[in-house]
Amino acid sequence: MHPFIAFTDEHSITTYEEFLHHPLLLTNTKFQRMMPSYLLWSNALDGQLQRGFAASVPMATVLDARYVDGPDKVVEPKGWLSRTAGNCEYTGLTALLKKSWGIETKADLMSNIGELATKMEEQVLAYDVLHPEIVQVAEEPRPQRAAKAAQLEATAVARGRDAGMGEGFARRWWDKLTAPFLEDIADLALPPAKRLPRTLLAWNIKRLSVLAWAGTRVGLATVTDVEPYLRAMTVMNQERYRDWREFQDAYHLARRYWIGDTEKNFDDQIAGAWMLRHGHSPWVILPLRGNNSESS
Repeated sequence: MHPFIAFTDEHSITTYEEFLHHPLLLTNTKFQRMMPSYLLWSNALDGQLQRGFAASVPMATVLDARYVDGPDKVVEPKGWLSRTAGNCEYTGLTALLKKSWGIETKADLMSNIGELATKMEEQVLAYDVLHPEIVQVAEEPRPQRAAKAAQLEATAVARGRDAGMGEGFARRWWDKLTAPFLEDIADLALPPAKRLPRTLLAWNIKRLSVLAWAGTRVGLATVTDVEPYLRAMTVMNQERYRDWREFQDAYHLARRYWIGDTEKNFDDQIAGAWMLRHGHSPWVILPLRGNNSESS
């Protein structure tokens, strides 16, 4: 049984909010083993760049410790010292970049970061367009949501057409975007209707941040190389989301749409709640919206 299900069953938790705020969340030993034991701060960058890198946590964690506000120093392989922590982290991060993104060089890294940045500027997501009707479906008690989705389908498709979608495209996305809210586990696995984010831009924000953090950590690029992208991305993050909670809700919902692995999505729900609650987390220490000139 997945630790998420075991925990929620044990404590009779039935909603997303109950799980997020449960007093025993941070003391659960199985959750502790899934998260980095040490959240480290380099305190070398200004507040906006720290926020840019902080959007990546806790992804790309290889060891039991993770720098959260920047890459700190570059980790490098140590030759025959193959069992050193630095070498393990270097190997793990380079493998992650190659397997997930096909990144092996600085050119690969910057190309991927640039593509994500362009998407954030230009891409209009179907969720963003159909958000008003999605909220109405989520507001219904779960057994009544399928009927509500059917009732609102024509309105949602018309809204999609008005936004430039083809009718077939809008209809397919309406089915995809409402489906998770019809599942038996919806109230436990998804944010409540009143917390549904207006946009899922967090999906690309987090992925860009992960690439910037991992790429600079292994020395494929410097902080100076990725700085313009991180600064622009952080402004977008602050404009779209009130706080890290809303950012995480958006990323988690986007994962549910684009990553079909239920257990991986449980992992993300644990990770998000952990980072929103842990005393050393950048999401606790460094508010998403703050003084742009601050340094920690």
